[in-house]
Amino acid sequence: MYSGNSEIIEYANILVIKFIGQYRIGSAGNPDSAFMQAVSRTAIFELDPDGILLDLRELHYEWGDMLDGVFELGERYYPVKGETQDEELLFESVPIPQATLIGPYCKEAIYTLIADVGDSAEECEWLFEDFDMAWNYLEWEITRQRQDVD
Repeated sequence: MYSGNSEIIEYANILVIKFIGQYRIGSAGNPDSAFMQAVSRTAIFELDPDGILLDLRELHYEWGDMLDGVFELGERYYPVKGETQDEELLFESVPIPQATLIGPYCKEAIYTLIADVGDSAEECEWLFEDFDMAWNYLEWEITRQRQDVD
């Protein structure tokens, strides 16, 4: 796990989280997913990144529904402009941009998992096999999100 700074976006850092090893099959993998989420969310809380790059290229994954919990790891809260409730600001949740790197040990199983929750591989613009493409996607998403929030 490490954090890197964008070369094209001022004050933008991207947290890279990498998991390697064997994800246990089926419900036996539930603790693996829980661990991955806990470690990732702790790092996100402590480092407050602008983007998250989840690297699963060396993760051996065959099946287990709970892995989908790592595909949306963080969010930020922004005040809703002009909105209050009983003199308190209202906040909206905005997901932290995330890209996921996949490799030969998990690619097909992740595509199958995504299809089971209703998305096709073509709809998953956040899945990549190339690090630079994933990084570029995150920079684009961070830029777009900053424009939307301002």
